[in-house]
Amino acid sequence: MRLLATGRALRASSSRWAINYSSGRSLRIPLSHLPAPSTIPRREWSFTAVRRTNEKPTDVTKGPIAGGSAAQPVAAEVQSFERDEWTNVTDTILSHVGRRLYLDENHPLAITRQLIESQFPRPTYGNYTEENPVVTTAENFDVLGFPADHPGRSRTDTYYLSEKLVLRTHTSAHQQAYFQQISRNERTRPEEVGYTVVADVYRRDAIDRSHYPVFHQMEGAMLWKRPEQEPLRHAGATAARIRADVERIPAHDVVVEDPNPTVHPQRNPLQAEFHSVEEVEQVAAHLKRSLERMVIKIFTEASKAAAGAEEETEPLKVRWVEAYFPFTSPSWELEVFWQGDWLEVLGCGVIKQELLNNSDVPDRMGWAFGIGLERIAMLLFNIPDIRLFWSRDKRFLSQFKAGQITRFKPFSKYPACYKDVAFWLPPGAASGGSAAGGAVPVHENDIMELVRGVAGDLVEDVRLVDEFTHPKTKRKSMCYRINYRSLERTLTNAETNDLHDKLRQELVSQLGVELRSAKLEASPQQPPQAAAAPVPAKKIHYPFWFGGSASCFAAAVTHPLDLVKVRLQTRGPGAPTSMVGTFGHVIKTDGVRGLYSGLSAALLRQVTYSTTRFGIYEELKNYFTTPGSTPSFFTLIGIACASGFIGGWTGNPADVLNVRMQSDAALPPAQRRNYRHAFHGLVEMTRTEGAASLFRGVWPNSTRAVLMTASQLASYDTFKKLCIERIGMSDNLGTHFAASFMAGFVATTVCSPVDVIKTRVMTASHGHGQSIPALLREITRKEGYAWAFRGWVPSFIRLGPHTIATFIFLEEHKKLYRWVKGIESEEKR
Repeated sequence: MRLLATGRALRASSSRWAINYSSGRSLRIPLSHLPAPSTIPRREWSFTAVRRTNEKPTDVTKGPIAGGSAAQPVAAEVQSFERDEWTNVTDTILSHVGRRLYLDENHPLAITRQLIESQFPRPTYGNYTEENPVVTTAENFDVLGFPADHPGRSRTDTYYLSEKLVLRTHTSAHQQAYFQQISRNERTRPEEVGYTVVADVYRRDAIDRSHYPVFHQMEGAMLWKRPEQEPLRHAGATAARIRADVERIPAHDVVVEDPNPTVHPQRNPLQAEFHSVEEVEQVAAHLKRSLERMVIKIFTEASKAAAGAEEETEPLKVRWVEAYFPFTSPSWELEVFWQGDWLEVLGCGVIKQELLNNSDVPDRMGWAFGIGLERIAMLLFNIPDIRLFWSRDKRFLSQFKAGQITRFKPFSKYPACYKDVAFWLPPGAASGGSAAGGAVPVHENDIMELVRGVAGDLVEDVRLVDEFTHPKTKRKSMCYRINYRSLERTLTNAETNDLHDKLRQELVSQLGVELRSAKLEASPQQPPQAAAAPVPAKKIHYPFWFGGSASCFAAAVTHPLDLVKVRLQTRGPGAPTSMVGTFGHVIKTDGVRGLYSGLSAALLRQVTYSTTRFGIYEELKNYFTTPGSTPSFFTLIGIACASGFIGGWTGNPADVLNVRMQSDAALPPAQRRNYRHAFHGLVEMTRTEGAASLFRGVWPNSTRAVLMTASQLASYDTFKKLCIERIGMSDNLGTHFAASFMAGFVATTVCSPVDVIKTRVMTASHGHGQSIPALLREITRKEGYAWAFRGWVPSFIRLGPHTIATFIFLEEHKKLYRWVKGIESEEKR
């Protein structure tokens, strides 16, 4: 079945066999890899070898099957196939045909195959391989019921040799033949009622360390015969025969979570027209016990290998999860808890009866499963990069031996070299999905194919790092980051520059894009002298006041939370001790307007403090930014500390006023200052307490500003960079939210102790101030060290939203500025 295949195979091998094009229209491929060019409307045979009746039970052959039409003989001559508008297969992909890694007994994929096959032994199961990947579209799609407009039929997803021939996208392309063979087995070897089959399959896909367009699937199935007439009337007898088979499967001692019923009317329906509940219950029991034993065997071997490598192992945990697949119902996924996460291992279910009916075996029912070999092999052997499976390097191949599970030992770690390519899509083109077949607009998989064709195994991953639609022309720009890294040697920057130049030329000639920049970015690991000189891009210089403006918008949103935080930090005896209680108390005593006490001072603080720190931070960050690099984390910390210190001094008068006006209503009436607004407060403080009062608490306030700016601005830039470069997120609102949320958490924790001290000092009346050391001794004596995080929750509840709002408003300021000026960010250029 085309169940969820959990693995993908890897990149093309560097050595290729010849592909020739004659007259620009004829694609020539070795005959040993292709069927006869005639269309086969219904497959009556398989390339899979089956056991002849006179063979020993332990033999497994790979030749033509008996009882069907002869398979295409293996030959060295070349057979021509006419190209048409559907042809999209490349030499890079065709170079994989015939490698048959799963048959090399010392290869990790072959060892994995044999380990799985050991749990499906003869004579009940036949273990087969399908060596020829070329099938008809009827076999790959029509027989399985794919709709005409299914995305799987698209040239963006499938490799077409011609309109009627494809490289199979799943092992289910051979399913009909195997179902029919099981029926024929009733005459020749009735004990064989199930099968497993392994094959290389091909799908256009992304480029990264776990995906590749050529990968290996194993599927398996088991069928039971039912009465040809009115099978539901005899469901009890069928269920009893299946139950007897279930009881013959040895039990295991691993606890398996399986909380859901076998069938559910909505989530996992019964094929009520064809099957009874009791039959399906027994088929499911046989399926689950068989696959549980297989998975337990796999992960037991993986645990042994990990233990030999002195890694911690834990008791195996397995669970069944309801799922949906188009060819089974009910359906499940089997998951294993491995290295801290639930890992989906395979998909399976009760075969749709329509498929069996269409395969001329209407008197059978059974189960099927699908599993990806690469993913299992990567777990078993601890292989970090899927490209390694195709390596011919003896340092890799010599580490594995048939019948043994050994942990892969890296033989080298070669440096990466990142290079970006940015381009405008052709007018009218849009990157995305497409209908099945024919010519389509530019699709991301087209870009991946060009990269593979140019660089093959020398590219580790390709990621979309930015996209932009021009507000006036509506043209779409995209920027991809390509990580050039060989598994076997160090690439020079000159070599990657040549590859990248060729890729840029191919993008223009093949897809008709318009390149945005000739900038080639050298990897930090490459010697500077080897790098191509970058083309400098003009920096965007945003107005100095953007940070203050964004902070004012944020302050207007979060001021009630800030007021509650101050009230909690300065509460007296009998005052509410919780955030909710303080909210209620303020509204009860001062009304809803009381939540905005001191708003004018808060805005004045942002105009002075935040404008200064944001403006200086951005200026210094631009100063330390070069065309080929951005400031390091520690440079950002230094910049932020300097900016915060200056901002703390600049904003101190407004900060004193802000704290006083927020806490004024909590004081006894006789002690209230009753400032009408921020400017009135400035005048009154200067008149009654002297100008020096405006800088009361300036040292703790500046210290807090240093910590706040370093933990907020520097951490935001760092988290944003990690989200984009490490996680693969785009530079959009979701990324801004995630980065600012994490920055708010860091800032709250770092600033909490200084925030408490600052508030205590600033709220002290004239003549009642204490030195900071004396204040520390007193509050530690009275409250213990918990004072340092007093009000942390309301601080985070206030500072978290304030940080999020500030950075989102700031990013929107920048976005609006670029739109007004008709320019893009540096990343988009």
